[in-house]
Amino acid sequence: MAEVDWGNEANEAPKKKSRVPKWAWFCGGGCLLAIVAAGVVAVLAFNFAKDAADPETQWARLAEVVPYETRPEGNIVGFKIPFQDIQFFTLPQENGVSGAFLIAAGPEGEDFRAQYFDGEKKIDLGPIAGNMGRFNVEEGVLNLQGRELRTLRFTSHERSEGDDKELSPMHKSTLAVDLTKDGSDTAVIFQYDVTKSLAPVDEKAVVEFLAPFKLGEIR
Repeated sequence: MAEVDWGNEANEAPKKKSRVPKWAWFCGGGCLLAIVAAGVVAVLAFNFAKDAADPETQWARLAEVVPYETRPEGNIVGFKIPFQDIQFFTLPQENGVSGAFLIAAGPEGEDFRAQYFDGEKKIDLGPIAGNMGRFNVEEGVLNLQGRELRTLRFTSHERSEGDDKELSPMHKSTLAVDLTKDGSDTAVIFQYDVTKSLAPVDEKAVVEFLAPFKLGEIR
């Protein structure tokens, strides 16, 4: 019987299959780069969401700017705007009540603070919340822990609706307090919201909400 010459192929180890599908290289590697980029974005988004809802992480970050004696009960969700020194911390409560700390440093903070407390300024949230606007704006002062702090009351809803419309989660009554310390370049604004309401927010509720935090000399 004639010998069959198999060459060296029989002794060679089987070639490993590429983990990258061939079609991914079809557009000069562009598709592959897009896949990698999408994967990175997905991982970052997952980590971002996980980090935002982690109470230990968010309470620690908030305490760096707004310290407290005893950590308040309840949930906290926080996030930082990428590439900017702006942070948001939301503390949702029951019955449609929530408190939020808006923190911004440097020139961005000064600008943000000036615009926020400009009672005459038309605030439009644009594509984030549709045609939302704020109405019934009223400036004031709140005595909090020995400090005289300026406040701003307002209601918010879609511009096409009026105060006489049936109340919905889009209707909200707000009392904002400027917690920024004198001489500080970091703006700190506290916003107390009550959804499905256009009634003025009770100042006592805001004072009680902020009681655990160290905001002034008198405790």
